[in-house]
Amino acid sequence: MISRATCVLAPLIAGFFALWASHAATEILIFYGVFICQGALWALWWFEARPDAAPFYHRVPGSKPVPGYVEGWRRWRLREMPEGLRLLSLWDDSVWPARARMAAHRRLSCHGAGLYAYRRLHLAVRDATAFQGAGPRSLAGPQPQVFGRVALWGRVIECERGWQGEFGYPQVLYVVGLADDVRDALQRDYAIEVYAVTAKELCDLAAREQAEVTGAPA
Repeated sequence: MISRATCVLAPLIAGFFALWASHAATEILIFYGVFICQGALWALWWFEARPDAAPFYHRVPGSKPVPGYVEGWRRWRLREMPEGLRLLSLWDDSVWPARARMAAHRRLSCHGAGLYAYRRLHLAVRDATAFQGAGPRSLAGPQPQVFGRVALWGRVIECERGWQGEFGYPQVLYVVGLADDVRDALQRDYAIEVYAVTAKELCDLAAREQAEVTGAPA
């Protein structure tokens, strides 16, 4: 697997060799200087600032693959497909099939690979509102906001605020801004419970779950 240091150093080394070999005009030197900076910044962005990778970036020291399966929380997008409404991963166009397991497309590493799940719903809600801005009000936008409990199995590794799994399937969905007919179709296709909720109801649910864990009043 390519390390973080390799991704940072490779463009730097390539750029310096290009500078050494070019012996060209100032404009070309500026071009390669920009190339060097771009490579370094790209690597830093990839490993440190991707919203989808950040919650799961660091593997828990000494952790071993989790036996059996785990249940956590995650987010999806919705898209109308020829076969019906489908769940899509947030940061790419990976379609979660209906009534069949979803398989991770990349090797598990806690670097954004694998199928992620937060430990708690409040973590998913907090990151969603922080990323979109405007606090809980940002959940009540023009597009449905899909949160749900998901089961992960196969090879599962523990990360700082959740897990990365080899296979997964949604267990129940809570969707902000979902029409009843769309909810019924989604529920029928995936054979799971789907609840249409308001942004406040979702935040209250997350607060109650967190209170149960910490013992503090919601």
